[in-house]
Order: sequence, then structure tokens, then C-alpha cells
Amino acid sequence: IEQSEVQNEIASVALEPGGVIVKSITGLIDLVCAFVQLVGLAGIMLFIEPLWTLGFLAASLPIMAAGGLLSLARHRLRLKHAETRRWSRYYGRHLTNHKLVPSVQVLGLADLLIGRDSERHVELHLARRKIDRIELGVKVTTMTFAISIMLMAIHSVIVHAVQGTIEFYNFLAFWGAAWRLAKDSPKVATSFSAASKAWLAIDHFHRFLNLRQPKESRSRQFSDSPQGEIVINQISFRYPKSHRDALCDVSLRIAPGETIAIVGHNGAGKTTLAKLIAGLYRPTAGEILYDGISHSLIDFQRFHRRMAFVFQQPLQFEATARENIALGDWDRLAEAPEEVERLAAELGVAEMISDLPEGFETRLGRMFGQHDLSGGQWQK
Repeated sequence: IEQSEVQNEIASVALEPGGVIVKSITGLIDLVCAFVQLVGLAGIMLFIEPLWTLGFLAASLPIMAAGGLLSLARHRLRLKHAETRRWSRYYGRHLTNHKLVPSVQVLGLADLLIGRDSERHVELHLARRKIDRIELGVKVTTMTFAISIMLMAIHSVIVHAVQGTIEFYNFLAFWGAAWRLAKDSPKVATSFSAASKAWLAIDHFHRFLNLRQPKESRSRQFSDSPQGEIVINQISFRYPKSHRDALCDVSLRIAPGETIAIVGHNGAGKTTLAKLIAGLYRPTAGEILYDGISHSLIDFQRFHRRMAFVFQQPLQFEATARENIALGDWDRLAEAPEEVERLAAELGVAEMISDLPEGFETRLGRMFGQHDLSGGQWQK
């Protein structure tokens, strides 16, 4: 999830896949209906004037092909500029998020961020305008060609009618069919373009759903009564696309009940080591043993239920004070309000919570909440 490529995949996927699926089905139905109608009209025209009608139908094919190709071009443009859209959202967040705005304001960065955000919007606009110009040129060219062929066909039928080689009602039938065919041909192209665009979006959504962590075939293990011994054997770890190891050949043994502190300079790999021990990352070399079981065999879902991890940035849920505590062990504490209050008292936050407008039932946060806490209070 931390890799830029994966973030681009997430940013590119349709936010409303249900709507895309409906569009694909609607586009397909419209395409079939329009095609059936065109076949009927073409049958009338072929019966009356085969040669020019075939030419007109051949001229209609580039219109439909162009629609599909332009849909593909727009889809690729969306994928190509996924990171640009992410940058735009990043700048927007720094200009609107209540936790980030004070720093932006104090440092006088608003104009800089707005300028950079504008550059991203201009980049997207120019790319879209290029596609729009190509689409306009292709549509004008293909439609002009198709209309020219149709006019030639109509002229041929008029000549035959004047010469008396075609009956008047056939002339009227050909004229009506040609007029409807010219009117409905763009509908086929539009329906084809909409359906192909929707199917491309569905394909991208399908690829997004298939993003998976590499699976290991061996069975998972974890003791229901862990002793707590952790042995690290010569592990190394390198972040994707990095040219050097964040950790190299680290060995360590933590005995059950032992308390240790990992100390080092900034960037030495302390947080990385903690995340490796917690199973959030997998070492690129070496092995971590939990009560003698290798990390490659550990059932980390069960492991995480027996582990506490306090991150440097406290997680802030838009929920009540009671729920923010209970979320740490939701299965056990969701329906145990007295236990939540006991834990709050034991950890020294009960008094702080009692001072909130509605005590434990005060909804915390800025997005939907009634009250926000200071950084230190959130950490508690």
C-alpha cells in the first residue's frame, strides 16, 4: 500500500464501480439496438442501390473504430495522470486540512501550494485538450467522409429516378432510410464509445481488486498461549526502489517479560525494525522467530490480536471517547462499557474524559465530532 504504483492504481480506479457497470450494460444495450436498426435500414438501401450503400456502410466503420480508439486513449490518459491527480489532492489537503493549515499559514506557503496545484490542473487540462482536439479532428474527418458517400448515393438514386430506372416509392424509401441511417450512425459510435470506455474502467477495477500480497502456500501457525520470546536472526530489509538496506544483518533476542528500548540516530531503522517485529513488513533476508515459529509460518491475523502497537502518530477515530478506547480490542470491549471505564481510570485518562461535554459519549474529531483533543490528549 505504501508503493507509489499501488497508490496510482487506487487513485485511478472508479470511485463508483456500480455506476460504471450500469453504463457498460446500458451502452451495450444501446449498441445492440442501434445496430439492429442500422441493419434494417441498410437492408432497404442495399435492395435499392447496392453499390453506393456498401460504400456508405464501409465509410461508417471508421466512425465506430474511432470511438473505441478514443475511449482507449482517454482511459490511458486517466492512468497516465493518476499521480498528477494525487499531487493535486495532496496540495488541496494541505490547503484545507485543519491540522495542516496552521503550518502552511505560518510559513507563508499558501501561494506556493496554490501555484503548484494550478500547475497540475494546467497539465491535466492540456492533456485533455489534446485528446479533445484529436477527437474533434477524427469526428469531422470521418463524418465528412461518410456524409460525402451518402450524398453520392442519394445523387445516384436521384439520377436513376429522373431516368425512370427506379420507381418513385423506392426513391422515397431510399431517401428515408438514408436520412435515418445518417442520423443514427453517430448513435452507434457513441454507444460503442460509452460501452468500451465503461468496460475499460471495469477491467481496471478488476485489476485493482486483484492487488494482493504474495501468498505463501505453507500453513499458518500461532499459539493461543504465547510465551513472548522473539528471536531475530540476521535480518535485512530494503524498501522498494531503494538502493540501500534500511536494516542490514540485525540479530536480537527478546526474552519473555523483558522490556527493551531500541535507540539510534534518525534514519537508523528503529521504526522499521519495530514494524518488522510486528509483522507489518517482511524481512528481505533472515528470519524472525516468535516462540520458535518462523515469521513465514505465523498467522499474523491471530498474532495482531495479541499485540499492542503505539504508533508515533496517534490514530484518531471520528467516534465517541468510549469507542476510541474500545476500538483497541473491539470484540471484547464493544459491549463492555464498565471495562472501558476501568481501563480509562487505570491509564489515567478518566478525569480528562469526564471534563468533556458529554463524558465518555462525547464524539471526538473535527470532521463530524463535537470536540477535538490536543495532540497529547490523543496520545493518551
